[in-house]
Amino acid sequence: MLMSALKLITRTVGAFLLLLVCTAAVCAIYSRNQRSRALRVMTSLNEVAVGTASEASIAAIVKSGAIRSVRCLNGENPQAAKEPCRETEEQYGLYLGFPYWLNRVFFEHPLLQYTFRYFEVHPWFVEISLTSRNGKINRIFCLTVVGRADRATVVSRIDILPKDLSEQSRDHLYTVFYVQERNLIPELHAWISPALPLQERTQLTDYRLDCLTTVKGCLEPAEISPRLWYEYKRQSQ
Repeated sequence: MLMSALKLITRTVGAFLLLLVCTAAVCAIYSRNQRSRALRVMTSLNEVAVGTASEASIAAIVKSGAIRSVRCLNGENPQAAKEPCRETEEQYGLYLGFPYWLNRVFFEHPLLQYTFRYFEVHPWFVEISLTSRNGKINRIFCLTVVGRADRATVVSRIDILPKDLSEQSRDHLYTVFYVQERNLIPELHAWISPALPLQERTQLTDYRLDCLTTVKGCLEPAEISPRLWYEYKRQSQ
């Protein structure tokens, strides 16, 4: 009787571990696939100039899986509530990474996150949007959010859109700042003017998503946007 019970427990534990490994392996494959897709779209949009005709760029991002939004980003603050898109405005958004519900499971169960990290699986998502106004590209927005094993959230946000400049100087063609709320949310924010030459903008953003699929994960925004972090440190001196 005791031997039968031990065999049953052993088989149950073995089945659970096998299920855990298989689930982690599937998540790892999915994560790598989503990371590659996100990087392709971000790199592609990084070669698009704001102010140019939007038809081809819209077609490309829709082909990547983006859908048209009913509500658009509000002004210069993407964290503000979205407002209904204007008649002359179109916005297409794309979400890549783990589904919200799975990311929430990871956040609410740190032990599960600690386990899955050894399979190079971490909670993360990327939001990308392209806004067109009067047939021309008006805004490109990229947000990368990664969960750390200590339940902190790492954020890198890049917003490319025109805004009023008091001085048309090189120093005002982009701004980068870093905030860390309650030591739990390290955020790197960047605004980039469309007036910045495209080649310089490409070098400045320099998207890096490799840390999404490593054992340690992305611990700081500097790993996601290293050049922007360098610019923040330079401007802070």
